[in-house]
Amino acid sequence: MKIKEVNKKRECFILVINLLLSVIAISFLIGLQTPNVSASVEDVFQWGGANYKYNPGSKQWLTETGKVLNKADPTLSANDLKGLELMEKRGIDPALGNTLNEGVGLPAQATLLNGPGSIHTLTKSTEFTIDGIKYSATQLVEGQNGIMQLNANGKLIQVPAEQLKGVKFSQTAAGGAKQGFLSKMFSPTGGAMGLLKAAGWAATTYMVVGLVAGWLGASDELSKALQTAAAAGVGTFYGINAIFGEGGFISSPGIAGAAPYIGIGVGIVVFLLMYKKVEYKTITFECLPWEAPIGGADCETCNDEMNKCTEYRCKSLGQACEVENKGTGNELCFWKNPKDVASPMIWPNSSELTINYRYTNTKARPPSWGTEIEKKDKQCIDAFTSITFQISTDKPSQCRIGYGRNSTYDQMEYPIGGSNLFAYSHTEIINVPSPASVKSEIANLNMTETEGIDDTTDGFKMINGGQYELYIRCKSANGYWNVDPYKISFCVDKGPDTIPPRIVETSIRNGQPVQAGIDKVPIIVYTDEPANCKWAFTDQELKDMPNAMTCVKSISQRSSNQYYACSGTLTEVKDMKNNSYYFRCEDKPWEKPENRIPMGSSYKFSLAGTKPLNIKNDSISPGNNVIVKGATTTVPVEIKLETENGYNNGEAECYYSLGDENNYIRFLNTSSYKHSQRQDLAPGTYTYYIKCIDLGGNQDSASTKFTVFVDKQAPQIARILSGEGKLKIYPDEDATCFFSTNPATGCNYDISEESVATQMEPESSDVLNAHSGLWEIGKNYYIKCKDENDAQPNPTECSAIVRPIDIADNQ
Repeated sequence: MKIKEVNKKRECFILVINLLLSVIAISFLIGLQTPNVSASVEDVFQWGGANYKYNPGSKQWLTETGKVLNKADPTLSANDLKGLELMEKRGIDPALGNTLNEGVGLPAQATLLNGPGSIHTLTKSTEFTIDGIKYSATQLVEGQNGIMQLNANGKLIQVPAEQLKGVKFSQTAAGGAKQGFLSKMFSPTGGAMGLLKAAGWAATTYMVVGLVAGWLGASDELSKALQTAAAAGVGTFYGINAIFGEGGFISSPGIAGAAPYIGIGVGIVVFLLMYKKVEYKTITFECLPWEAPIGGADCETCNDEMNKCTEYRCKSLGQACEVENKGTGNELCFWKNPKDVASPMIWPNSSELTINYRYTNTKARPPSWGTEIEKKDKQCIDAFTSITFQISTDKPSQCRIGYGRNSTYDQMEYPIGGSNLFAYSHTEIINVPSPASVKSEIANLNMTETEGIDDTTDGFKMINGGQYELYIRCKSANGYWNVDPYKISFCVDKGPDTIPPRIVETSIRNGQPVQAGIDKVPIIVYTDEPANCKWAFTDQELKDMPNAMTCVKSISQRSSNQYYACSGTLTEVKDMKNNSYYFRCEDKPWEKPENRIPMGSSYKFSLAGTKPLNIKNDSISPGNNVIVKGATTTVPVEIKLETENGYNNGEAECYYSLGDENNYIRFLNTSSYKHSQRQDLAPGTYTYYIKCIDLGGNQDSASTKFTVFVDKQAPQIARILSGEGKLKIYPDEDATCFFSTNPATGCNYDISEESVATQMEPESSDVLNAHSGLWEIGKNYYIKCKDENDAQPNPTECSAIVRPIDIADNQ
């Protein structure tokens, strides 16, 4: 199912706005500066061996005794007045809290670098010479009126700005300067701590970019590329500063200064290497029969002299191939109507249309271009009702149906009835929701009323308004299809939905048996419209039923049978009893409960409890260790058995497998309590595995092992005796014996001819290797014996020739 969500764009827009506001807020925090509060309440100025203090409240300089320095004060000493003059002339900023050392010349006015109070860390190798004295510079503080104060070796020196030309320095938070609230956290650091910071910020960047990309709906490929590229760029920036920056392993200001550009370059390269644009396309797989090639160009390749051309071989060579001289042994395959370039004619078939519906036009295309389906008592068809219609063609055709008037045959959405077979008629089933339901669900999904709801189960689109036009194209065996589509149109009744849902199918047949010992059975009930369903053991109102079911919530979520599924599990299934259940449903699950229409009566459902199935003892034939004899190269063996108990007194289906417990074949004669299968076996020992299962799922298995013995040798006479006035013979195996006394034929007689051959009597029904017959002196007995496999002497041979004599007469 695919449902359009118009809120998606709105959500993405809000996420983008939030992201921009977050970036601005973080930038503000990084740039936010707060003044450091010095622990010193008063600032000191040294001059002429005296200390002068500055009162920040009154903004006045005071002597050590607390007296205000004022030129108009006549009590001030000459030293006090000189110090006040120097402070005013030099523009000493008392807020710097530094000491001005006597003896340093006044510098020229200089341009401020970053404003008063900015502190800069100088390159370690920088040296300054002032008044002939060399200093190793460590820190530069900007004062007011452009005076640069150099903190060199712990000594504060005022330096003209001209002497700082070409000196590279970077701003830091130190002394009484103002610094960013988050600048220390974001600023790169040298050495091992810098490498740890690089790894930490790379990992943080990877996660943050992933979250933002996910919020904005980026694909997995784009998100991974952005995450890795951003993490690589940030990690490179901090890593370069950790190695080449101040405090790093290798001091190289040039490389450290280029770190931002190198990081950006690395990020871009990583993104370009990783990102691959992936396009997703929806591919629909249809499990359809194999199709022979269109046309019949290869038909006559079937007519070779080596192999007989069967209808199957002929049809597999082309859709338009036909067989001539069927059943004569001289079959020929040829291309029927190779010059047929006309597309199939199409017309609606009223014989398969659902009762109480009709077509407005039944003429064929061409010249008719379509028809409309309507209900007989009104124009529009009923909503949520399965309707069957059929179209016919004048030649075997494949037919497809879709929404595009201007599409080609191959672009049509799906085959009619889900079949790609060439046939004269094609049947389709539709089940269309009401316009009110479509409108209600569209409103529930916050979609516009002009949008439809796609149902990818069968390509059907629910359209708000209830007016539908379906287009049909059919293709002949020669590959020609109608460019002008045949239109099937209909409308759906716009009346209010006042009919409750109906349960029309169940995944388990009502009244079906279930396996013994199973007390829970999963089930799916199908309704004719989306619904909420429940079940109970007794008939009661829907609101009182305790067992809820999981149901589809959208009119687009139809199953392949055109209905809507609700799944659940039935419990407390008892063996050998009829188990009853009751279902009730209400429609429009997207609406408030008070707007839904419930079923007025329950759908009663039952399951038949059973008992275990078993294969009847000693019913398997041949049994274990039995020897089956035959007189031919292969011996026919009948595998037989019986089942009992289970469902319906042992009614089941049985399967056998020869020497393999995985690949079973269904018995030829089964679906009863008796089962049999003939096998023609060569000499050898065989193991057969047998498995039987009844309708409720009860099953039993067994096996048998027997030997097949081929005996082509006719029985041999082991002994010949006389006694009790009878001739007695003893074959070397169980046999049936016959004799003839006709000297004219001798041994050349057929034992099946009763007028010629006389059967000798066996000693008993259980003893077949002892036989007796008449004893007449002076006659020749031409005896033939055959065993149970019908092995017997050749037509002109006997098993034995016996002539009774009287011994006394011979003496």
